[in-house]
Amino acid sequence: MTENCNENCIEWIKGSEFAGVTASKIAFKNQVLELAKKRPEDVKIIAMNNDGSIYAHVPRKYVKLRAPRILTEEQRVELVERGKNMSRNKSTDCEETSDFDSDDEDEEMFDV
Repeated sequence: MTENCNENCIEWIKGSEFAGVTASKIAFKNQVLELAKKRPEDVKIIAMNNDGSIYAHVPRKYVKLRAPRILTEEQRVELVERGKNMSRNKSTDCEETSDFDSDDEDEEMFDV
């Protein structure tokens, strides 16, 4: 591969149980590396190339094409609002359940 080349390739032969994956873009490469950590019996890193790309074998059933969701403007606004509410609730929950809150200022933080 030449420098600054960001090529990703997925290939398999009909009847084969695995697909060959070449990944050089960071996001795709990280996905493959993470799968290899989580499922080493399924995902095998075959080569880590000098240019930073990797070649791996993955089960064919891991290869999927997925079209993006088509949303109406109302659905999009609703999803954005739901995400904001979840984020707000999560930050509020963290503040309420802090382990470091104490009503007694004289209380020792660490008991030895």
